[in-house]
Amino acid sequence: MNKLFKDTPFFESLLAAGLPVGPLAERPWPTTREEAWRYTDLSGLAQARAHIPRRVEGTLPASVKALLPKDFQGVVLLNGIPVEALSSFEEETNQRTVQLSLSSSGSGSGDLFEAVNRSAGQAEVRVSVAKGADLSVPFYVIHIMNAVGEGALVCPRLVVNLAEGSRLRVVEMFLGHEVKGYVSIPVAELSLADGAGLDYVQVHDHPPVACHVGRVRVDGARDSQASVLTVTNGAAVFRQDLLCDIRGEGSTVSVNGLHALKGLRHADSHTEIRHHEPASRSEQLYKCVLDDEARSVFNGRIVVDQKAQKTNSYQLNKNLLLSPDARVDTKPQLEIHADDVRCTHGATIGRVNEEEIFYLQTRGIGREDARRLLVRAFMDDVISRLEDPGLREILSRKLKESYGF
Repeated sequence: MNKLFKDTPFFESLLAAGLPVGPLAERPWPTTREEAWRYTDLSGLAQARAHIPRRVEGTLPASVKALLPKDFQGVVLLNGIPVEALSSFEEETNQRTVQLSLSSSGSGSGDLFEAVNRSAGQAEVRVSVAKGADLSVPFYVIHIMNAVGEGALVCPRLVVNLAEGSRLRVVEMFLGHEVKGYVSIPVAELSLADGAGLDYVQVHDHPPVACHVGRVRVDGARDSQASVLTVTNGAAVFRQDLLCDIRGEGSTVSVNGLHALKGLRHADSHTEIRHHEPASRSEQLYKCVLDDEARSVFNGRIVVDQKAQKTNSYQLNKNLLLSPDARVDTKPQLEIHADDVRCTHGATIGRVNEEEIFYLQTRGIGREDARRLLVRAFMDDVISRLEDPGLREILSRKLKESYGF
């Protein structure tokens, strides 16, 4: 018999906290018996006694300040609550509008965790860009979790709407700062009108006891260009679902990811890109570096509808194991219903090349430094895909200072 949401202490704690999750009671709870959750065990989350943090205290950590540019524009949220004193943005200009509100409460649509996010009724950041506006300065949405107590629940929502021909860069950061275990269930909805362009970067720095179950939706119209990059150091449980719908001819989606995992950390990335119209393009590159007993999961699915002729799609997952105890599960998939397409996919799993290490040693570089250089070169292939040099520098520093690579 399938386990239901109502059978979990997590559900009971949400009810006790006053969240309207009653309509979700009969929904199935994901278990490892399901193919989609085969390698990610949510039994710990099922037992979690979640609570909603009400207290907003703290400042922007020095480590975060050091990452941000001098012309920082964006919203800072502490434990899911926007903090005006730490944020810096104009609510409305002739090019962009930023609205902060509570997400509309209710069961909503989507899977169980999207519905929980909606039911929580927590902060929603909505960014709208006017027709033809080209905004080169990145807009930041920074989530800092410093809630006291086990099981703090944070359910933020980001909504980005780009009008015809507009361009925007968005950086969303999830940073656990000196906290116990928390539960993060965020949702991002990114919508691009005809000819719009979006660069969206997600950076995760969670403590090893956190649980993160997030979802990103991308909807692209004709001739739109969307670039999505996710960088994570994992968590006790880290699951990210990315769903892209390419709905217009000539549109392009680039999806890239980097798992940099140590210890017992876990990261599971599921992607699904659906080509609905002809002459569209998608490309994916996910790279994973694993040390100690870390575990990485990648499940990438490309779906090409029957009318989506002339589709060009590429998908690759590459994994670098630094320990014999690290584990990778990878499953790239193609589902093609058209006959005039060009689609490829693949996956590799390997270790650091000893010959390359030896070569660097002959040039006077110590073994550990040589190993580190090779690992960074492996990861930089993903980071270099960012057009903005400032963002590339931020991610490079983050990999070194917080992730240890």
